[in-house]
Amino acid sequence: MDQANIHKTNMVSETMRDLNLETILIPGGCTKHLQPLDAIVIANFKRKSTQFRIECETEQIEKRSKGVATSRHSIVSSWSTLSQKLGLRWNQKSLLGVLR
Repeated sequence: MDQANIHKTNMVSETMRDLNLETILIPGGCTKHLQPLDAIVIANFKRKSTQFRIECETEQIEKRSKGVATSRHSIVSSWSTLSQKLGLRWNQKSLLGVLR
């Protein structure tokens, strides 16, 4: 087993002993040499999970950006309607500058 802290617990040691299994802890940094398939699988998992996390975060950022744009549009539209009803004059560019 590798040097993960969980592998060094009494529970794991007792379970291995109960199953009549002998364990050997692999020195740190040797997994890629002694367990190449494990290293490849872990590297692939890390790459795919990182890619997935980035995609999720990007999607959330895009949703927030759309929400902000929608909010700005609603504010400008509401202000325009209110201004027309009250006979006020206003500058849309100035309002958008405040909303940035």
